[in-house]
Amino acid sequence: MTIFSRMLTEGSVFIYPAGQGVSKDEVIRRLCRAVAADLGGMDAAQVESLVQKREASLSTRLSPLLAVPHAVIPHSKDNRMAVAVIPDGLDWDSDRDNPVRLVMLLAGGREKHLKLLSEMAAVLQNEELLDRLISALNAAELISILRQPEETRGNIYHDRLGISSLIFNEAVRIRNSIDSARLLLHADAIEDDEFIESLVEGTDAIIVTSREGRFDSRLTDGNSPIVMPFKGVKRSAHVQFTLMYLLSRKVLSQTDIIVNVFGQPGSGFLDSLRLTRLEDAEIPFSSATEGFPEDLEISTFTRVLQVATQIALEGREGKPVGTLFVVGDYDGVVQYTRQMIANPFHGYPREDRNILDPSIEETVKEFARIDGAFIINGDGTIESAGTYLSGQPTAEEMHSGLGARHAAAQGISAVSSALAVAISESTRKISVFKSGRLIMEL
Repeated sequence: MTIFSRMLTEGSVFIYPAGQGVSKDEVIRRLCRAVAADLGGMDAAQVESLVQKREASLSTRLSPLLAVPHAVIPHSKDNRMAVAVIPDGLDWDSDRDNPVRLVMLLAGGREKHLKLLSEMAAVLQNEELLDRLISALNAAELISILRQPEETRGNIYHDRLGISSLIFNEAVRIRNSIDSARLLLHADAIEDDEFIESLVEGTDAIIVTSREGRFDSRLTDGNSPIVMPFKGVKRSAHVQFTLMYLLSRKVLSQTDIIVNVFGQPGSGFLDSLRLTRLEDAEIPFSSATEGFPEDLEISTFTRVLQVATQIALEGREGKPVGTLFVVGDYDGVVQYTRQMIANPFHGYPREDRNILDPSIEETVKEFARIDGAFIINGDGTIESAGTYLSGQPTAEEMHSGLGARHAAAQGISAVSSALAVAISESTRKISVFKSGRLIMEL
């Protein structure tokens, strides 16, 4: 269950009947009233004013069918959400060919606001889930769909759990037969929390999940879940990213042997085992000297990789796009930069130019076509785009065959503590540089 889905009540979900015309402002006003009431009787007009101000600066449409208007409420600690389904759709912005049919409004305190938006963007990329939400007949059905996005009924469900039990039991047997081995369960393959709890009972398995608040502390201390911030990573790289994160946080040590048990996220069953000897594996950020920049939040790095993956796969308007993101150590990076064009992010409030905010995603993709780099602070704030980098690798450091963009990525990572993420326009590969070295390719 996602954190944002738990904020919904039947009183904060509104399903308009087919044939009832409604405007964008009317929907926002109604949702703001619901959110204000849930926030303890806050002034609904104030909430609406903040939401409309954010909407005026940048459209919050996330897909042809979905909009996520949102606002940070000063002095508020909590966040609340309200949802409207408009079967006939409504005009949301200049894209009149695609009326929005699902509106999910989020408002509340700054501390968790961007992380909630990021989680919503990741979950709501699922087009099948969106279609089911829009087709919901009442509030209870919509909430149920959102909390359990994959139906798990009938014999297929039980067969999948049987397969998962066999896979997990085999992993336990392998772990018990190897000295220094540790068992790592990637839980996002299965939505059934009770099944996961019964599976790991009596073991010392490390459980990782990408969803905060999952299991609600029902597991014992020995099995307490670790929240993984990486979402949307290709299956082929998922285990490597997980091990990288756990090593960087010293949950694992370099001498460990890991028995990984995993499946396709959301598939409903475990289907794979992988044995990893960490001292032999090439895992980025696995030592203190090669860890994340001190100011870089891992959620920021994750989001940059997500956006980079989308740019690499989709390009822009059907054409491949190459670009460069420099993340973290802003003070160390800025001395090696100058603007090639007027900075398109100059003058905007910090909260309106944070890459964790999903509504800025299309803006980033559009500016990716401009020559130069995105410079991003450790907290996700985009400081500039279209930026020239003057840091260059030495002849000894220079990798052979690098183009100008990748050479710039290698160079800026050599003269600062930042990570540089380069997307190749020709091959669509994503390369990550740290300390003047290529440490990861996706």
